[in-house]
Amino acid sequence: TYLALSPQCSEPCRMTYLYNRSGRTFKTFTDQDIVIGAYIDDGGHLQLDSGGLVFTGNPSAHPLNLMPGDRLNNLAMRGSGSLILAADYTNTVPIQGSVEMTSGMLVASNVNLIVGGSWSNAPGAALFSPGTNKVTFNSVGTPQRIEGTNSFYNLVDARSGGDQLLLRGSTTVQHDFTVNYQTAVWAPLVVQNTIDLSNPAGQLILWGSADVQTAKI
Repeated sequence: TYLALSPQCSEPCRMTYLYNRSGRTFKTFTDQDIVIGAYIDDGGHLQLDSGGLVFTGNPSAHPLNLMPGDRLNNLAMRGSGSLILAADYTNTVPIQGSVEMTSGMLVASNVNLIVGGSWSNAPGAALFSPGTNKVTFNSVGTPQRIEGTNSFYNLVDARSGGDQLLLRGSTTVQHDFTVNYQTAVWAPLVVQNTIDLSNPAGQLILWGSADVQTAKI
């Protein structure tokens, strides 16, 4: 059984809470955003293939606990509290579109993020708590950029072709940075453990004010 937003929706769908019970699936077929004023009580499936999931309040009272096969399109943090990702059922969250952090905080814990779009964190590294997770950028046909000041635990360029992954802001990687294709660095990059360039296609390209510090390559 599922509840879906129709392609005919012409306005964002705004709600304070979304209760998605076990055995149920919430889907989207519209480019309009789903705007959550508080939190999602998620025991069922979320399959958001279009539009964005936008948090405008304080979702910290209830962690977001996705199921295997769940996916998000765009994710935006524009609220006052923390969105905590829990790994009770799966430790991987596919985000087919982009991640935008304007306010609040995204707490990844040990949940890995697979991002198909860009990453924007203009306010600074304090808005993303990586825990011990891995953030992987895997698009081939879509340009991907990492904007703002960011701190990741493990960072992976998993792409196999297409445009370069652009690191436009100051980036710290607390553990390993794996480069499987072309990553262009335009600002200071600090990798506290290893830059892995073992893939023959892996290239780290330095532009502008780029400065790279690492323990080992």
